[in-house]
Amino acid sequence: MLHRCYGLMPGAKLEQVAGRWMLAADYPLRQFEVNESARRLLQALDGRTPLHEIVEDPSRELVRFLEDKVIAGLLHVSYSVEPLQQWPSVEVILPVHENLEGLKRCLDGLAGLKYPRQRYSVTVVDDGSSFSILDALRGVDFAGLTTSWRHLNKNYGPATARNAGAGIFESAMPNRFGRAAQPSQVLAFLDSDCVPHADWLETLVAALDGPLLDAVGGRVEGLRKDSLLARYEDGCASLNMGGRGGAAGLPGDAIPYLPACNLLVKRAAFDAVKGFQHGLRLGEDVDLCWRLASAGHGLFYYAGGTVYHDYRVQWSPFLNRKRQYASSEAWLRRRHPDHYRRRGNWWGAVLLLCAGWAVQTGQALALTPVPLLPPAAAMLRLWRSRKVLRATTFRKAAAAGLRAELASLLAQARSLTRHSLLLWFPLLVAFPRLLTVAGIVFLMAVCAEWRARRPNCGFFTFLAGFTSECAAYSLGRLQGEARAWWRRMLGGEP
Repeated sequence: MLHRCYGLMPGAKLEQVAGRWMLAADYPLRQFEVNESARRLLQALDGRTPLHEIVEDPSRELVRFLEDKVIAGLLHVSYSVEPLQQWPSVEVILPVHENLEGLKRCLDGLAGLKYPRQRYSVTVVDDGSSFSILDALRGVDFAGLTTSWRHLNKNYGPATARNAGAGIFESAMPNRFGRAAQPSQVLAFLDSDCVPHADWLETLVAALDGPLLDAVGGRVEGLRKDSLLARYEDGCASLNMGGRGGAAGLPGDAIPYLPACNLLVKRAAFDAVKGFQHGLRLGEDVDLCWRLASAGHGLFYYAGGTVYHDYRVQWSPFLNRKRQYASSEAWLRRRHPDHYRRRGNWWGAVLLLCAGWAVQTGQALALTPVPLLPPAAAMLRLWRSRKVLRATTFRKAAAAGLRAELASLLAQARSLTRHSLLLWFPLLVAFPRLLTVAGIVFLMAVCAEWRARRPNCGFFTFLAGFTSECAAYSLGRLQGEARAWWRRMLGGEP
């Protein structure tokens, strides 16, 4: 099972203010009022004792309370898993389209898992390949791996293929081969271009054990690191959620979603939300995770249980894939608007407009408001958080407000670069004097992304990959929004 060991961050403290107990810190500046039971729990957290030894049968609400404080920077946490005495039955679902060599490599990896062999089986779903993958692998036993096969009569995409392997959308499976008689307790999703580590299934099944979680994902690393794009993708791919675990799926969670190439879901929860969205070719894992979370199911990312992904490391496939990812975002924004509602930085937009106007017209007077904007925004933030001022000095509160506004500006530059970099070029052709402003925004975005990712690659490798990814992503966003607009014009589903 998953062990969670919480403790107060250095600088965070429990104190009484006007007769009320507060959990507070100066950096980051936070203050939360807690009741008596929460105070006793927080005082018992030492960073070493697992939560279940402090609280018998902790509820999801209690875990959510503690995870929120971790995100707020008031608590630190470490996660570990304890091997199970009784292992549940697992069905590994493996969709494949044309990728015979990758499938062989993946099945070899699955045959070498440490998980008890009699407790897991593999279902390979041939998603409309142009040749019979079953015939190509007939007679290969992969060290006695228990394997069943499905064949779809055309290429439906990974969402439908995974559903077919799980027994959903039976009408899309005209041909079946050796389906297991008894349904498994856990569904494990893996892709044919991935190779699991030997302890992959053992680790994630142990993390999934218990009533608090219904889905868990593990780390995705690059299979190869022999080229610029391979090194960039290993550290910065959207499938790599990093080395820190945390709750996933809800707006504001530490992890936005769990990639379907390394995902375990309890069958009851998967069936309750009717699986992946039928026919969806991109973003299907994001949609599934957000539907699971909104339905009250617990999702968690554990930075173990690693699989190694054979990323696209040629420029054309790399850029095309990033464009495709971005094009799916238009549909996700309309399906899950709560995940895209973020507080904007109003003065960041004003600052850019003033700087752009000053550069374009040569009128330095337009820069006059710029030095006043950060302090003004910080003062507004102080007014909104004026209750916190009762427990700290004005100087600390002002510094915290200014830091928050600058961080928000960096995040805005990062978002602007990723989603619209390609649109900058015609603007710069029309107004070449804006090149300086665009360069500053881009530099801010690079710094923000580097700080957020902390990739294990050189800076120039990161810069080349990030720039090309932003260009492709902005093109995909434009295409996705245009496609959604056209479908709405025709009266269809965007």
